[in-house]
Amino acid sequence: MTDKTYYHRLDAFKFIAVLMVVAIHATTYIHLSDHANFWNYGWYRHFFEIAVPFFLFASGFLLGNKGTAKLLSYAKKIFVLYLAASAVYLVFALIKILTDRIFLDTAISESLVEVFSQWTPASLFRGDMLQGHLWYLAATCWAVLLLVLIRRFTSDHRVVLGIATGLYALTLSGLLPLEVLVINGGFPKALFYIALGIAVFNSKPPRNLWILGAGLVSLTVFAAMRYSGMGPLMEIPLALATLCIGIYATDPVTRETRLSGLGKYALSIYVLHILFLRIIDCILLYAPIDAERIRWHAAYPIAITAIATLGSIALHNLFTQRLLAPTQRFVDRLLPSTTR
Repeated sequence: MTDKTYYHRLDAFKFIAVLMVVAIHATTYIHLSDHANFWNYGWYRHFFEIAVPFFLFASGFLLGNKGTAKLLSYAKKIFVLYLAASAVYLVFALIKILTDRIFLDTAISESLVEVFSQWTPASLFRGDMLQGHLWYLAATCWAVLLLVLIRRFTSDHRVVLGIATGLYALTLSGLLPLEVLVINGGFPKALFYIALGIAVFNSKPPRNLWILGAGLVSLTVFAAMRYSGMGPLMEIPLALATLCIGIYATDPVTRETRLSGLGKYALSIYVLHILFLRIIDCILLYAPIDAERIRWHAAYPIAITAIATLGSIALHNLFTQRLLAPTQRFVDRLLPSTTR
């Protein structure tokens, strides 16, 4: 595998994974209601939980043979994305304070206190200071930096995976209490799946439909365990599913497909889709309509998933060129890249 190898199948799977993330957040209202059951939520929701582990695995695979300088550059890239995404949701939060004042007659001062009271060093580290789904970006950044530290002592991908597995197991078991600094698995989870991707890159296992089938079976086992409310042991079939599906996805495919061509939008969709879901929530809240009737229409979650996905794609160039690029230049001046 060389730097010129392009993984079109991986891009296609990344786009599928980000659609799963959007669908998870688009159906959160079902989970929070008294109407959630197996048929309208449970049968698909837990299958989608492979999405973030797959993203982390993919990042690790693409970082498989990179040295310290490349790893630090990637960590900085994700940190810049975290800052730019946080700026988007800060602006949205401030605008929402004003619209809440107009339509709901809420007190601006109280709303400001509510927003800024969440700004703590811990929430900045966790990634949920402004919007909960940004934890993935923060966790990835810290995990890659931790990977750089580990590689100062060993470059053996098997040892790195062993250390990452141990750290993740300790946090899952509660023996290493990191609740203040970690949500949704946080940086230990990110480090584990990144290390798993690196290990696959360096081991070059066979890739065929059998490995994909094994991944789908493992994912089904995980979904059943998750639906049954089982404990940390359910992370084992999730890790196996991510490993097997990830192996299949990283088989180089020379021909680009329409689906793989959409993979370039995955990060933008991940970052921006919540913006569209929150705007839809505001419209339903402010407008003189029967919001509950609309939400419980069978087509509603599909419609808002499509709107959030297509809207994020439409904003991709604006977000990357007008916000992400200037943020990158600002951070580059503060943290010049190493040339080693």
